[in-house]
Amino acid sequence: MDCIGRIKLPLFMLVSVLGTTHPTAVFSNAENQENDYLMDFSLEDLFDLEIEVASLFKEKEVDVGSTVALITEQQWKKQGARMTNDAIANLPGTMISPTLGGADVVAIRGYSSKLSVRGIATLLDGVPLNTLAWGTALYDKANINLGVLDRIEMVRGPGSTIYGSDAFHGVYSLKSFKSEFDIIVTEIEKGNDGYHSANVRVSRGIGDDVRMDSAISINSQQDQNRTYLYTDATDDTEVSSSRAHAHNSHTIITKLSIEPTDIFSANVGLYHHVFDAKEVPGLGTSLSAELDIMSSDSEFTMLKGGVGFNLDNDITLTADVFSWVNKHAFSYTGFNNYLQKQDESRAGISLIAKQPDNDFNTQWLVGLGQNRSKITDTGIGFIPVVGAAPFQGLERTVNNLFVQTKTAFNDDTLLVLFGFRVDDYSDFGRQTTPRAGIIYKPSYTSAIKLLYGNAFRAAVGGELTSAGSILGSPDIKPEVIDTYELIYVISKENSKFSATVFKSEWKEAIIIEVFDEPQEFFASEYVNRGVNEASGIELEGRFQLNSYLFEGSFSYITSESISSDLDYAAFPKYIVNVGINYSLPKYKLNFYLSERIHLDAKDRPANSSTDIPDDLKDYFRTDLSVSYQYNEDTNVVLNIRNLFDQDNFLPSMWGAENGVPEAGVNATLRITYQV
Repeated sequence: MDCIGRIKLPLFMLVSVLGTTHPTAVFSNAENQENDYLMDFSLEDLFDLEIEVASLFKEKEVDVGSTVALITEQQWKKQGARMTNDAIANLPGTMISPTLGGADVVAIRGYSSKLSVRGIATLLDGVPLNTLAWGTALYDKANINLGVLDRIEMVRGPGSTIYGSDAFHGVYSLKSFKSEFDIIVTEIEKGNDGYHSANVRVSRGIGDDVRMDSAISINSQQDQNRTYLYTDATDDTEVSSSRAHAHNSHTIITKLSIEPTDIFSANVGLYHHVFDAKEVPGLGTSLSAELDIMSSDSEFTMLKGGVGFNLDNDITLTADVFSWVNKHAFSYTGFNNYLQKQDESRAGISLIAKQPDNDFNTQWLVGLGQNRSKITDTGIGFIPVVGAAPFQGLERTVNNLFVQTKTAFNDDTLLVLFGFRVDDYSDFGRQTTPRAGIIYKPSYTSAIKLLYGNAFRAAVGGELTSAGSILGSPDIKPEVIDTYELIYVISKENSKFSATVFKSEWKEAIIIEVFDEPQEFFASEYVNRGVNEASGIELEGRFQLNSYLFEGSFSYITSESISSDLDYAAFPKYIVNVGINYSLPKYKLNFYLSERIHLDAKDRPANSSTDIPDDLKDYFRTDLSVSYQYNEDTNVVLNIRNLFDQDNFLPSMWGAENGVPEAGVNATLRITYQV
């Protein structure tokens, strides 16, 4: 797919904005705005940021009723992130593993399997992106380019009381570029093995009341020729093959915001994204050997808008609408160019009223919404012969009501949380999701939290009908999970620490069960027979001392399928991340050295009691980032991944022997210019 050829119209629109922009030089007025692209780590940036994803209120972490994470642009840049999921790879209790079509599984708190792409609610500026066909946005929108984003907020744990079915294991919220100042930022990044990216961001005020924010990002990885090993079934010898691990993606966003008065505001946005992957891991070497290769092709376009009203007593009322269309196709080289594609549309409306405080010391929120999804076209079969897939024409309408409250007692030292959501599905009925919690604050900067959250996930296209050789059923019920968390967090002027102990109980899990004997074209089926449990501890800390910044995280997690008597062995029991930042302001230099460690994992999930995965080699990756501020407008960064050229492997969700190899030592050079 030709990325440049497909972005002519939006690019023309962006160039038009550039041509009429007369920006204010942000660097010339440091009192008004910090240099967003300097690799400095101010205390405010690190220790005092507010998060919105967990409650729809902007809150500090000590007040939030969930386990949350915030990753800023500055953070993912110093970590050398290239794709969206790279930005969250250093979080505790989170594992990023390759899956179909150049996409990644985002496995949270132990549950790592073929189906881990489902149950993660992915949002872009508050709009849900998950599809009805597969119950995920990770397959088809595998890389909403970081060049158009400002921040990523994440909930590790249940989020269904606000976000519904998709937020089963967690919430993955992407916030796009937005500025309060006139600005133009351009970036170019080039690396070995044919990697390159380019970004342009523009913010322009139009009069006193209107602002346009636009961003375009192109990201490309050419053929890497990564070698992998597998066992030849004919003579049981180990042989090698290779995959390109290539991709091209572009993302374009243009938003218009209007604030004519303190009472009223409005916004509208246009979003476009394309992702193509070539010669990436397929359905596993046990099935395809040297042809364990597939490709992916997707295109996404969205329009969203909204209005807001600021009423008396700090009550706000917002109304938002969106509509998007999505096209996606997998092609499986290992199965003689087998194709599976689906086109889908989704539209929704939401109304939210909220108040941060009142005479009752209660923060409250009430929301109403409706979402409609339809699979408009499908294709399945061997190229060029394509027929309709079983979920052709599948439709779903969901109406929802949700309520969230947080009441403060005893001079705000004790907070009591309560919330619930009711979803009414057109195809299976009603589902109610509760949450509750108590937060005790011994000081303004610390908190002890005891939280309970319930979440559910409704069956999606392939599970309701069939997908490939897996038989579905319209009688599949929603799966449910209960999560209990005990959290301690403290955030001071130059340090921050949190400790979380959790336990989750997952019932009526939708699993793939193999038939004793194949039935017609099907070798297995989706059923509600899974019972799973996970528990563990997560630690995070950050400390700044003079020119040094020390940060790190640790998690120890065990997870198992009680019903199948199997561990979720592809998820590492131990995940350790350590980072050290050192600044030399006199020389305008900044150094960041990080280490990522995965211990005690298998090379693939176990699918049955007779399937014993092999141990995966322990994972050690050292990365180095060196930033130089050439002048007030120009920043240069050298990122080196896998500094010591370790042979690292990630678990393969679809059964590739030895896992999926990562690249060896490689580097990129990025130049950022801002005016």
